[in-house]
Amino acid sequence: TTSPLKKKLRLVRFKRLETTGKRETSANSIR
Repeated sequence: TTSPLKKKLRLVRFKRLETTGKRETSANSIR
């Protein structure tokens, strides 16, 4: 059983990864 807290952390981590990925892609496109 996964606790809601862990789920939340995972979601936050995923969102953070998504934002960083977008930044990387945007930086690459600028190059």
